[in-house]
Amino acid sequence: MDLLANETGGVHYAATDGYQVVNIYNTIAGQLRTTAGGNTSMVMNLGSITVDNSTISNVGSYLNYTYVPQVSTFVDMFNTSPSGIKYEYPNYPYTRDDTTNWTQYKSFSYNIGTMKLNDTWMTSISFNLLQNGTITLFGPNTGCSVSFTDASTNTTTTAFIPSLLITVRNSTIISGLNGPTLIVDNLSRIGSGSDPNLATLQWNTTYTGTSASGTVGEWIYYRRSESASQWIASSATITPIPGPTIGYPGVLTTADIDTSTWVPGTYILEVYAKANNAPDSFATISYTKSSTTGGSYIKLE
Repeated sequence: MDLLANETGGVHYAATDGYQVVNIYNTIAGQLRTTAGGNTSMVMNLGSITVDNSTISNVGSYLNYTYVPQVSTFVDMFNTSPSGIKYEYPNYPYTRDDTTNWTQYKSFSYNIGTMKLNDTWMTSISFNLLQNGTITLFGPNTGCSVSFTDASTNTTTTAFIPSLLITVRNSTIISGLNGPTLIVDNLSRIGSGSDPNLATLQWNTTYTGTSASGTVGEWIYYRRSESASQWIASSATITPIPGPTIGYPGVLTTADIDTSTWVPGTYILEVYAKANNAPDSFATISYTKSSTTGGSYIKLE
């Protein structure tokens, strides 16, 4: 049997009792988990996106794909062994120009091929964000999906790419000549901070527009400071400011932020304000969430 196995590229396992048969099956199963894979493909269709909770078909008015050599569109695939050794697959990494795909189809397709245990496939795409707003990319019913065909059963499983929320805003505040001005400043945290699940913020808002211009809306966002995570909207409700404020520093506002679901760490808190006829304004402050139990945490991003 050993000779036959060697000649055919196989392995002969001898079993003298039931326990050895179980061990042999476990050994073969472990080898299959390492070597057997499946054909994988991914499609990112951005023919329509959601902006401020409305579906937008003129995607090019908000996003513009940017080709940057060695950066976008960047594709890589590699395998990391249990001991931490990285093996880069042939022809990876590489950069491709998806300008035509974006201009004609607003879509990106990838034929990833066979993926095995401990394989990592990744891509990086750069967009120029053209307008302010809260943009939602991917998610259910958007045509953005990943498909995996199991090599042993030939069964194909398809799942959607999870939603990605992007908040686009101006990084500077510019007011036109004699035009209305919107300013958020003097942002601070007040109170003793004895409750680790509550952060109380206070700030001033000044708006010089006319009463006919409408109200000033304000929102609070947060993100982890040590990572490039996206801004997340807080559940805090802030009463809109009805029209212009009197003098400077304007209206004093206080809001409580529920941090009970946040893991311990350092965060950036932001108060963001918008008015109909003035540039947006915002202010940020650092906040450290302390541990209530002293236990260990696993960070997933």
